[in-house]
Amino acid sequence: MSSASSPKGFALGSTIELSARGFPPQSHPMEADLFCRQSAMPGHDQSRLEAAKFGVIGAGGLGSWIALGLARMGARDLTIIEPDSFDRSNAPRQFMFGEDLFRPKAHVLSKNLIPHFTNAARVRGIASAFDDDVVGVNLGLDALIVGVDNNEARLAASAYGLRNAVPIVFVMHSRDGLRVQAFLQRVGGPCLSCVLPNLDPLTFAPCATVSIAGCFLAAGHAVALAAAVVMGQDRLPIWRETSLDGSTERTGTPLRVPTCRMCSSDRKLSETTVALPLGL
Repeated sequence: MSSASSPKGFALGSTIELSARGFPPQSHPMEADLFCRQSAMPGHDQSRLEAAKFGVIGAGGLGSWIALGLARMGARDLTIIEPDSFDRSNAPRQFMFGEDLFRPKAHVLSKNLIPHFTNAARVRGIASAFDDDVVGVNLGLDALIVGVDNNEARLAASAYGLRNAVPIVFVMHSRDGLRVQAFLQRVGGPCLSCVLPNLDPLTFAPCATVSIAGCFLAAGHAVALAAAVVMGQDRLPIWRETSLDGSTERTGTPLRVPTCRMCSSDRKLSETTVALPLGL
C-alpha cells in the first residue's frame, strides 16, 4: 500500500492507492455516533453507503469537492480518474495546495483526501483519461460520478454504465457559470444520449467562467444523487437544474428514447419521450 507522500514523481497514466485511518473511535459509550446527524435523515442508510464502491471521473472543480463530500459522508472505497495536472488557474476553485502545482490531479487529490475520510477507507488515483479503452474494463463500481468538461468522457462513461449495469451521475455547468444541471443515468432508465442526443464527442466545454460557489452547488447535487442511488432511494428526481442567482429551479423525469443511438439496441422500449431543456 502506498503512503500519502507517494504521488510525488508519479508519471501520468499510473495509479496510486492510499489508505485512510478515518476518525478516532468513540471515547465514551455516551458519545454521539459519528454519523448521527445524517443517519437521522429520511431514507438514509449509512451501512449501504459505506459498503458502496464509488468512482469519480474528474479531479478538478467538480470532482475534487464531490470526492471530498463522499469521504466526509463515510465512503470507504473511492476511485478517482483524471489525466491532467494542476495549474495556477485551478487554485481558486479546486481542492489543491501550492505544492500540488504541475502534479497529476488524480494522485494529488487522493493524497489530499486522506485526512478527510471519516471512516477507514482506501482511495485510488488513476492518472488516465476515461475513454473507449476504459469502457470495456469493469472497475467493480456501484456508482460513478462524472464531473468533466468534455463530451468524449461523458459518452464513454454512459457506455460504461450501460455495459456494466452501473448508475452514472452527470453534473455540469452552464457557459456563464451560474447554472448547474445534474442527471442520473439509472440502470434500465434513460441514458445520457436519451436526454442529450446531439452531444459531439469532439467538443470540449472548459469552465472558463465558473467560481467555487458553482462548484459547491454542483457537488452537492452530485453527491446527493450518488448517495441516494446506492442507498436504494428513488424519491429524488433524476434530472434537475438550479442556479446561483435564484433564476432557475427545475426538476424532471426524462424517459427512454426508443431510437436512442446509445441504449435502444439492447432493450425493447415502449415509453413515450419527455424532452427536457438540457442544453447548456
